[in-house]
Amino acid sequence: MRIRILILALGFIGCRDVEDPVDIGYDYFPLDVGFEWVYQVDSIYHDDFSQNQSSDTFRYYRKEVIMEEADIISPEKRYNVDVFYKTDSTNWQYKSSMVVYKNDLRAVRSINNKSVMHLLFPVADRVYWDANQLNSEGQDRFRYIDDEKHRSMMKDSFLNNVFVQQAFDTTIIDEDIRWELFAEGVGLVEKQAVSLEKQFGKKKGFDYRWKLMSFTKN
Repeated sequence: MRIRILILALGFIGCRDVEDPVDIGYDYFPLDVGFEWVYQVDSIYHDDFSQNQSSDTFRYYRKEVIMEEADIISPEKRYNVDVFYKTDSTNWQYKSSMVVYKNDLRAVRSINNKSVMHLLFPVADRVYWDANQLNSEGQDRFRYIDDEKHRSMMKDSFLNNVFVQQAFDTTIIDEDIRWELFAEGVGLVEKQAVSLEKQFGKKKGFDYRWKLMSFTKN
C-alpha cells in the first residue's frame, strides 16, 4: 500500500513538472520552400510644390515566392525569396531577390545585404527593439502596440495577429508613419508607409499600402 501511494505521489509530481510549451509568436513568420504571398499595392505620390502640383495614384501587385533554402552556413535555415511585380495588364516580371530567416530571437528580411529585424520573439505588447541591430545603419525602433490596430483594414480578417509600429512621427512640417500587421500562420498581411513634407497647405512625398490578396503553400 505504501509503495502504491509513493508511486502515485511521484506521478503527480511528474505531472506538475510538465508544462505546456510557451507560444512565443514563431508562427507569425512562417517559412518553407514553395510558400507564396501576393499583395495588392496602392501608392499615392504627392508633388504640390512643383509647378504642376500633381498627385498620382498607382496600383500594382507584388508576389513573393520562397524558391529554395539558401546555400549559407548558418545555425538556422535561410531561404531565398524571389519578388515579382505586375499590373492588371501585364504578366509577372522578376524584380529582385532577398534572404529571409527566423530563429528563437528574431525574424529577419535581408535585402541588398541589409538585414532588418521585423519581429522580436517572444511577441509581447509594448516591447521595443532596434530593427537595424544587424546592419550598420542608425537605430530604428520598432515596437508591438496593440492599440494602434485601428490603422489596419485587415485586423479583423485573421483571428490572431500582431501590429508592429515602425514609426509614428508627425509634425506640422512632415510625417513619417510606418507599420506592419502579421497574422499567425500567414505572415505579413498588411503594411503602410507614409513619408510627407508639408508646407503652406501643400505636401510632397508618398503614401503606399500593401494588402494581402492570397497566401498559398505549394
